[in-house]
Amino acid sequence: MGAIILEVPSIVPIRKTDTDKYLEHNHDNMKKKPSETGSSFYFEIQSEMGATKHLGGQKATDEILKLCKIKKGSKILEVGCGTGLSTRYIAKKYDIEIVAIDISEKMIKKAKERNKKLKNAEFMVADAQNLPFKNNTFDIVFTESVIAMVPNKLKAMKEFKRVAKSGGYIGLNEVTWAKDPPKNLSKYLSMTVGDAKMLKKEGYTKLLKDADLKNIIARTRKIEMLTEIKENIRRFNLRDYLHAWYILIKGIITDARFRKFAWDALRLAPLAKDVFKYWQIGIYVGKK
Repeated sequence: MGAIILEVPSIVPIRKTDTDKYLEHNHDNMKKKPSETGSSFYFEIQSEMGATKHLGGQKATDEILKLCKIKKGSKILEVGCGTGLSTRYIAKKYDIEIVAIDISEKMIKKAKERNKKLKNAEFMVADAQNLPFKNNTFDIVFTESVIAMVPNKLKAMKEFKRVAKSGGYIGLNEVTWAKDPPKNLSKYLSMTVGDAKMLKKEGYTKLLKDADLKNIIARTRKIEMLTEIKENIRRFNLRDYLHAWYILIKGIITDARFRKFAWDALRLAPLAKDVFKYWQIGIYVGKK
């Protein structure tokens, strides 16, 4: 499902006090119409652009899979695959069998279109909290920027454990709070991602413990913006990159919802920058 900030550069000078007033005026109204503005429409834009992403890029994906002891013959479940960028990378690099799920039909449709030539990847619509797989099916279950979006996080973690084989691994790459955010930053995030709830390192670690996983590894690190930009570029080929920009520009020209969402992003750009002062990359792994 990916990182959750719409990356639109700030071209409108705006004082912090103006941003605060805008949040106070629009917060409640925007939450009442998630299909038109907040998180639902954000992910709809992402699916159309094919631009789902997560913190840490391919380096974070490799780090998780290495900690999960990936090897030839491993069978992997990717939960929250979005439009299938990580799926494509993993399937090609590691040459293993991967099943990729997402709760969004639009995301899965885009993922299938993008990866129709892959022979070792399967895509399906499914809910992380109710996985449609038998017990002890996968060597590795992993997610990237997904658990924050799941309403019942512990239920999802227990589902991950259930479908993992004995001795298998569960891996998470999750946006992690380095410290408690200020009130207006919390409001900004609720406007853009609805009910998503990021945790601190201790919170994610507790989730793995409460799911009765063992040998838990928890790593966090600061976000390096230049590294993030480079990693996101690596995930796209030129055709995908140009297509994403085409869809965004076309949407702003032809669709009032795109225009309003882009305008909201511009007005709130100062807070978007502040997010990265409070976020960390979090890598969490546990063994069944």
